[in-house]
Amino acid sequence: MDSPTPPNRASRAYPITPAPADDPRFTLGVALDIAEVLARHGYPQVESGRDLVDLQQAIFHFLYGAPAAAPAPLVPAPAADTAGARELAAAVREALDVPHAARYEDLARADRTARLRGAYVRGTLASLADGTGSARSAVVALRETAERAPADYPTAADR
Repeated sequence: MDSPTPPNRASRAYPITPAPADDPRFTLGVALDIAEVLARHGYPQVESGRDLVDLQQAIFHFLYGAPAAAPAPLVPAPAADTAGARELAAAVREALDVPHAARYEDLARADRTARLRGAYVRGTLASLADGTGSARSAVVALRETAERAPADYPTAADR
């Protein structure tokens, strides 16, 4: 029996190099779709926001390779970044702003959207707390949350 030939770098499609500065295809939806596939294959449901963030980071590393180490700052960071904190708080508020369902029968869908967004916010903030994420990337990810997990039901605003 022949042993498999190790893959040649020239024949590999991943990681994508050079990594694009911004790839509009890399969204929360990609991670949610992969989480669904994992569940269909018998793996546990991704319900924790932290699990969702970790899955998204693993996908990112697969697609684009490991991130380069950040250079050391030339000057110490200020003790408090109140503008950054306000921007982060606004992004959290936007991510959690789930529209009210227009019909009683859509309340469960609205609740699912709120729980999904809440889990993602929790995971994003946990990555900030443990130092694996940056405030800027958290703001960007949180702002995408509302776009990537939209209300898929008639809302009171639609009336």
